[in-house]
Amino acid sequence: MAGTVAEGWSAPAGTLDPGAAGLLDGACRGCRPERSPPDPGGTPRRVRSTGGSPVISWRERAGWATGLAVAVLLGRWTRPEDGELALCWPAAGVAFLWLLSARSRTGRPLVDGVLLAVTTGAVNVVTGAPVVLAVALGLATTVLAGVAVTAWSRWRSGPDDALHVPRDLAALLLAALAGAVASALVGPPVAALVGDGDLLTLAAQWTVRTTTGTVVVAAVGLAWRAPAPAGHRPHPARAETAALLLGGTALAVTVLALTRGVPLSFLLVPVGVWAGLRQPTRSAALSTAALGTAVVVATLAGRGPFGGLPLAERALTSQLFLLVLTTVTLVLALHRDDRLVLLRRVLDSARRSREQTELLEAVFASTNDGIVVVDAAGRFLLHNPSAVDLLGVVPASVGPARWPLDFALETTTGEPFPVDRLPLVRALGGEVVPGADLVSRAHGGHRVLSVSARPLPEGRGAVAAFHDVTDARAAARRVQNSRDLLQGVLDSATEQAIIAADAEGSITLFSRGAELMLGWTQEQVLGRQASLFWDPDEVAARAVELGVAPGYEVFVDAVRAGQVETRPWTFRTAGGDRLAVRLTVTALRTGPGGALAGYLGVARDVTAQLAAERALADSELRFRLAFDTAPVGLALLDLAPGRIGVVLQANEAMAALTGLPRAALPGLDLTGLLHADETRVTSGVLAQLAAGEREDWSAEQRFRHPDGEVVWGRCSASVMRPDPTAPGQVVLLVEDVTARRHAEDALTHQALHDALTGLPNRSLLVDRIEQALGGLTRSHHRVGLLYLDLDGFKAVNDTAGHAAGDTLLVQVGRRLRAAVRPGDTVARLGGDEFAVLCPDVGDPDDLHAVADRLLAAVSTPVPIGGRTHTVSASIGLVASGAGGSVEQLLHDADQAMYASKTAGKGRVSVHTSETETRAARTTRVLPELRRALAAGELVLYGQPVVELVTGAVVAVETLLRWQHPTRGLLLPAEFIDVVETSDLVLPVGRLVLTASCALAAEWVARLGPAAPDVHVNVSGRQLEEGDLTADVLGALEAAGLPADKLVLELTETHVPALADSMRRDLDRLRARGVRLALDDVGTGWSSLVRLTELPVDTLKVDRLFVAGLGVDPACEAVVRAVLGMSTALGVDVVAEGVETADQHEWLRRAGCATAQGHLYSPALPGAELLATLGAAGATPLENGTAVGR
Repeated sequence: MAGTVAEGWSAPAGTLDPGAAGLLDGACRGCRPERSPPDPGGTPRRVRSTGGSPVISWRERAGWATGLAVAVLLGRWTRPEDGELALCWPAAGVAFLWLLSARSRTGRPLVDGVLLAVTTGAVNVVTGAPVVLAVALGLATTVLAGVAVTAWSRWRSGPDDALHVPRDLAALLLAALAGAVASALVGPPVAALVGDGDLLTLAAQWTVRTTTGTVVVAAVGLAWRAPAPAGHRPHPARAETAALLLGGTALAVTVLALTRGVPLSFLLVPVGVWAGLRQPTRSAALSTAALGTAVVVATLAGRGPFGGLPLAERALTSQLFLLVLTTVTLVLALHRDDRLVLLRRVLDSARRSREQTELLEAVFASTNDGIVVVDAAGRFLLHNPSAVDLLGVVPASVGPARWPLDFALETTTGEPFPVDRLPLVRALGGEVVPGADLVSRAHGGHRVLSVSARPLPEGRGAVAAFHDVTDARAAARRVQNSRDLLQGVLDSATEQAIIAADAEGSITLFSRGAELMLGWTQEQVLGRQASLFWDPDEVAARAVELGVAPGYEVFVDAVRAGQVETRPWTFRTAGGDRLAVRLTVTALRTGPGGALAGYLGVARDVTAQLAAERALADSELRFRLAFDTAPVGLALLDLAPGRIGVVLQANEAMAALTGLPRAALPGLDLTGLLHADETRVTSGVLAQLAAGEREDWSAEQRFRHPDGEVVWGRCSASVMRPDPTAPGQVVLLVEDVTARRHAEDALTHQALHDALTGLPNRSLLVDRIEQALGGLTRSHHRVGLLYLDLDGFKAVNDTAGHAAGDTLLVQVGRRLRAAVRPGDTVARLGGDEFAVLCPDVGDPDDLHAVADRLLAAVSTPVPIGGRTHTVSASIGLVASGAGGSVEQLLHDADQAMYASKTAGKGRVSVHTSETETRAARTTRVLPELRRALAAGELVLYGQPVVELVTGAVVAVETLLRWQHPTRGLLLPAEFIDVVETSDLVLPVGRLVLTASCALAAEWVARLGPAAPDVHVNVSGRQLEEGDLTADVLGALEAAGLPADKLVLELTETHVPALADSMRRDLDRLRARGVRLALDDVGTGWSSLVRLTELPVDTLKVDRLFVAGLGVDPACEAVVRAVLGMSTALGVDVVAEGVETADQHEWLRRAGCATAQGHLYSPALPGAELLATLGAAGATPLENGTAVGR
């Protein structure tokens, strides 16, 4: 302010003569108000006038359409008699104004353009224009208006659609010309096509009349759109206006009506100039339009300066004259407007300068601050009264060097103020000093002055202002102390955000805690609105509750009424996060009256607290839901003294588990819900939980229903002590495991019993054997075990099916249970194997008696499905004293059972040391046999069978040998029993069968019809367990051997065990041509009974009886009996084991046809055997001597 005063006094603003100023002010009275202040670029800003509603209405469109129709009718009135194109076209200007209004109101005047085209075309059709031409005129007018409006909007001087300056008139002229040229591409071509004239002439006429029509009509509209309120422009005197009207009218009548062809059109120009210089722009535009209309009408009527020209030429000339006259008039009017605006600005500036000078003089004299002005030498030129009060007497001639002494100036620390640092001295040096404190002791006082100084322009001196800040500085120190104290509090309150704002919401305080909480710094937010932190949606919702407008009022409404409000709010951080806060707002008041100065808010971040509360509530809800809907029983039990085990709460599953309604459970003692056998243990556990001796417990308990039903529950209990000093509670979880317990019992029975027969299985048998062995108390008592394997069971399965086999096993199991002693255990070990445990056997005969009963029970025929099946049993018997093991007992019994199998089945074998020896041998030999089979060490030898009469070889029996890698060639006696009792019997049998057929096929290939038959031994287990038919047929097919060359040898001891299915297999093979021989005849006591039942072709006398010929009459009798029986049955006989010529001769005389033995040939390998066979064919046996021995 000091600088302003100095400048005003050192260089006062110039003034005008009051009379001239008054005349100028009066001349401008009534002018348009000055346009908006110029922008930095100097171009006046305009306020865009839209003329009403922001969207053009249909009512307004109807008005525009009516005006356009009238303009089209006027234009159509000017068309020549021999043409359709009008000579004048005012519709162009109306169309321009219509689309301009629509564009400024909607921005997209598509609808208005369509209406414009339709209206123009329709009026042309109504007035007789061809439809094609009418459509073209409608489109051309629309194109003209559209292009002109677009060009005008681009080239005008300001944002509003009005004539302000000559540039706007130029823009209108260019826009009208552009529109006329564009529309000339549409209208004239169509007019030329319909025969209205030459295209170029039509185009030129079209361009002139549409340009003129657009400029004249649009100028009136645009001038009228320019704002012209009262006081903007001086109105000419009424006499001047009347003179203009009368003179112009008289001149126009003279020039236009009373003359024809006289070139007096220049007389009309002064009328337009006069209107442009003296009339408002609107009036000038209207005057020009009226004069132009008169010129066109007179010209078309053949009068006036252009009346002597042809019609088309005089129309064109008159419109060009009108266009020029309009342009000149409006240019003058617009230039005059700009000149008056500038004049008005000059007058306003002079007035404001006078007012400012007067104001500064009053301020300079009345201000409380001391103000001094010095010249460049430091001499005082001006000072106000306050300067004297603050500094003392101000001498005019005192220089700067004496100022510290004359004015008693000191620094704020009490030292003399250096001259060169005085603010006024620094300002004289060209520096601007915004404010410096110094102390003045003038008048014996002590005043702290704040001094601001700045240089005057052009180095003419400096001005300084002195402000007494003594009280302010003292107050500032007090305030600073308070602020320091407050700042200390604010800095230490880092857990809370402390924010102050004035009454309008501008932030005035932002604590360190607020910075930490919200992420903004104090510098970033001071002075900004508190809405920076708001959640707009939350504020809007709160505003609805309070019935106030959304904003700052929402926070301070209650506080303004004298309350202190604390409520939850949501704050937004600088990073965009949302914080839940607890905000307390209080009013800040100042002065004695407690005027409201602002508001103080203290916010505490409760986001984590609310999250924890929500989590706790969710957890409680989940617990309640889990508790109520859990599929297992849940109960809370009291641990308070005197109430230990009392149910506090229970869910539906617990109620279902106890058989009581849920509402009945609270208050009941848990032990009262249990089975009587469980109460003692449960009571003790609850007491331990209450005493803190244990924290959890788990057990399976029985619950008793009121109806007596017992339910098993898996109980898990945990102690819950929210308050360590309180007794706590027990959370009891009970899972109903009744079904599981029943299932476990069933599974236990299933795990220990055979599913088919219901007998104990191997696991239970082992357990009972262990108990029996452990329970022996008397030294002479034993534990007996009988191991049974059914003979012939496979045949039942094969013939009657597995269902029949299962039925037989069940029947056998029942019979076995009926045959044993009380306390004995009958178990099924799997398949057709059973075991009988006889604990505490005192007399071995008792064990044998049990075995005999078992044999009898099994061998009794079993009726199944209308048929009777017979099986037998091979039983192994063993007894063990105290100290024996289960494994050894089972092993010994199994070995004894296999001994029974080997001995011919259907019998009992007692485990002995010999049995053990055989078992040990089997254990040793069996792995070697497996390796030998895989390595191909099992080979075939063959022993010829010869005719006793001729000596010819008729057959060969193949015999198995083991070519051991270390022991050499082993005979069957070394290993065949191990094969028979192991699982190797089937693969070895297939090997022998396949290899034998291959040898026989080779014999056939070499010897032809003389080739001998091949005899192959078949094991009884091959019949029982294998598929002999498939094996035989497969071997024959693989070797290509005729079936009648194969003879299968069955051991006589297996004949009694042959089931019907086995006999049917043999019948099928015999039907294919395979022959059967019965080996070792005479060794099986039952074979003679069943010989007639078997399809046997050959009987082979056992070597035992052949060896007794000539020595033992009994042996001779057996041989004769076999020979007689063979004759009766019609079968062949082969004597085995012929060693001597006497035996050979005895057999020949007795009628035996064939024999084999070492007398003829030992068993030979394949190559030697083939050579022997060839030799035997060439040199048959003579006098009992074998060829090739």
